[in-house]
Amino acid sequence: MKIEKNLMLVLGMLALLSQGCKKHESNNKDTAPASFFPSGEIVNMTGSFDGSFRGTTHILVTNMALTLVQNGVNLSGTFLLAPSNTGTISGAINQDTMKLTLTQTNPCAGTYQVVAPADEFSIIGTLVGSDCAFTENGTFNVARKS
Repeated sequence: MKIEKNLMLVLGMLALLSQGCKKHESNNKDTAPASFFPSGEIVNMTGSFDGSFRGTTHILVTNMALTLVQNGVNLSGTFLLAPSNTGTISGAINQDTMKLTLTQTNPCAGTYQVVAPADEFSIIGTLVGSDCAFTENGTFNVARKS
């Protein structure tokens, strides 16, 4: 008798869980994968991020700051690689990955490509590109400031 009650309880819980999963799947048809964004919504990347960049080509470590503005899946903003490399950011979030282009305007023209997981608290990724002085590859780690 006790085994039958426990079995009925387990079956009832499984039935409830399966209904919840079906509802969740149907609500997330046109949104990001639920495994990365539990609520099915795109991560909000608008804000300021500070941290460091580690170049592997020229073995350098410097401060890095990003300011991002998000409109849907599109991103724009500005960047600073200390002491004086500055420019603009454009890019997008595609599922769980951010792909950005950093267009350097100071001290000279340059373009860098960035790939990083979309995480609203920190951005840890790779940077590859060049400016008038040299080509650089490296990694960066910046945390949300605001």
